Amino acid sequence: MIPEHYTSLTPFICVAGAEHALAFYTSVFGAELVERTDNPDGSVAHAELDFGCGRLQLGEPSAQFRTAAPDPGDDTVTYSLGLYCADVDAVLARAEAAGATVREPAQTFVTGGAGLGRGTPPPAGRVVGRQPVAPARTPTRLPHAPSCARDRVGTPTRANAVARPGVSAYRHGPSRCGKRPSAKGRRMGAMSCVFCAIVAGEAPAIRIHEDDGYLAFLDIRPFSRGHTLVVPKRHSRDLTDTPPDTLAGMITLGQRIARAARVSGLHADGNNLVINDGRAAFQTVFHIHLHVVPRRDGDRLSFAKGVVLRRDPDREESGRLLREALARLDEAAHD
Repeated sequence: MIPEHYTSLTPFICVAGAEHALAFYTSVFGAELVERTDNPDGSVAHAELDFGCGRLQLGEPSAQFRTAAPDPGDDTVTYSLGLYCADVDAVLARAEAAGATVREPAQTFVTGGAGLGRGTPPPAGRVVGRQPVAPARTPTRLPHAPSCARDRVGTPTRANAVARPGVSAYRHGPSRCGKRPSAKGRRMGAMSCVFCAIVAGEAPAIRIHEDDGYLAFLDIRPFSRGHTLVVPKRHSRDLTDTPPDTLAGMITLGQRIARAARVSGLHADGNNLVINDGRAAFQTVFHIHLHVVPRRDGDRLSFAKGVVLRRDPDREESGRLLREALARLDEAAHD
C-alpha cells in the first residue's frame, strides 16, 4: 500500500549545495520541507519535500553511499523532473529572482495544452527551457494520476532524457487532487487515515503486537531493521489531543518492543523512542504514533544509510524476530 501523502514514485536526487536547493524549491515552487537529517558537518544527508501531490527527496553527494552530483561544468544531463503548476510564468519569474538563469522561455506544447520552462536551483545549475518536440514526444500524464493545482512530478519524455538534472514547470487546469479519493482511500473513511485503515485490517502491515487499545507494526520506510510504530487504536492527531493515559500506554508497549529488539536476532544494543509532534517536528501521518528504532553500537554510518534508503531487505523476517522475542519475554514474565 502506498503511504499517505505519497505517490507510487518518489525520486531522490543528489545535489551539491543541498541547503541552497532546499531554499530554492521552497521559495520558488512553494514546496514544504517535511523531513531533514544532517550529516555531522551540518550538510544535508537526506531531506524530503512535499509538492502537494508528490514528494521529492534529496541530499548531498556521499562517497560512503556512492552518490554523486552532476558536474557543474558539464552541460550534458541524464534526467529531469517535471512539476505541474498553475502559473508557469510566475514560477519562472520567481526562479530568475532567486538567481537561476533561463536558457529558453516558457512555450506552449504543440498539443496546445501547456506552457513549459525547465530549471535547477542556482548553485547546481540554471533554469532551462525545452526545444519544440513532436506531438508523440510531448509529456503525458500517467493513467489515473491525480492532477494538482500546486505542483506535480511530471512524466519524462525523450527530450528530458538528454537534459541536465533539473525541474520543469507544466501548466494545467484546475486541481482534482484529494477531491476524488480512490476506492482504497474511501475505505479508510472520511479522515483517509492510513493508520486507522491498518488498525481496521483494511490496509496491509506487518504486525508485531496487538491488544485492545494498541497496535504495533513495522514502519514501511524504516530507518533500521525492526523500526516499529506503536499507535493507539482510537484516532488522535498529535500530543495536543491525545490523553495522558493513552501516551503512557504507547510508551509501555514501546518499552516492551525495545526490550524485544535487544534480545531478538536483530541484536539491538539500544533504541530510539520518538514521537514526532506536528508538521514542524516532521510528523507526516497525523495519527499519533511512537517510533521504536533499534540501534547498534557504532552504527552511525549504517544508520545514516538507512535514513537515505529507508528500506528493510527482509521485513517479514524482522517482524518474525520481534514477535518471537516478545513471546519469550512474556513467557519469562509469567514464570
